[in-house]
Amino acid sequence: MKNSTTKFGAIALSLGAFLNMVRMIPIYMEVGFDGYPPKSLSETVNIAQGIGYYISHTMVYFAAPLFILGFYTIYKELKKKYSSAFLTLTLIVFVIGQIFYMIGVVLHGLVLPEMAHEYVNATVAYQETMIPLFETIHYMATSYGGLGFALCLVSTGVLGIFLRHKFKVLGYIAIALGAIALLGYSTGFLAILLFKSFQLTAGFITVLFVFYFVMGIAMYRSHEFND
Repeated sequence: MKNSTTKFGAIALSLGAFLNMVRMIPIYMEVGFDGYPPKSLSETVNIAQGIGYYISHTMVYFAAPLFILGFYTIYKELKKKYSSAFLTLTLIVFVIGQIFYMIGVVLHGLVLPEMAHEYVNATVAYQETMIPLFETIHYMATSYGGLGFALCLVSTGVLGIFLRHKFKVLGYIAIALGAIALLGYSTGFLAILLFKSFQLTAGFITVLFVFYFVMGIAMYRSHEFND
């Protein structure tokens, strides 16, 4: 039972990470790499109504619970050896980060498309009143999502301290990701408000998902985690 439960968690981690890795592809297939993030309200409205936008955000709805389950599996295995409160705090921070990320995804993936549909069918006068709402939703979504990613990166760095004894290379990579994140966010090199530096910040976050994708495979194949 233990072996199968751990392997299930490993598969969940890799699958959740993979969905997050590729979730932007449907959007880029519709608008191209230069079309996202949108540069104007009209571009925002057009993108939010696209099927690629819908597919992208649906992928995240499935990815988040899988990602959390996978991280929890790592936590349970490490907890057998380490009783540190920092390990438990790492799990809490990671889950909070995923909750913030999901709030941002719901705002962008459900609220914004509904607003875009209403905007297209509204009178010119009503459209004018909706513009500040678009800006507010957009700002809130990127703020929640960006903060969620930052928390996930920092918690990954702390996780690496415990992980390196079982998975040495991956543990040090996790520590490096957390350290770079702290340095990047503190200097403004990486942005909590995602669209302020989307390509750079999103690219770095994709590296995080690649790490967890590989981590899931390593967990699945590891005798230490499955014996």
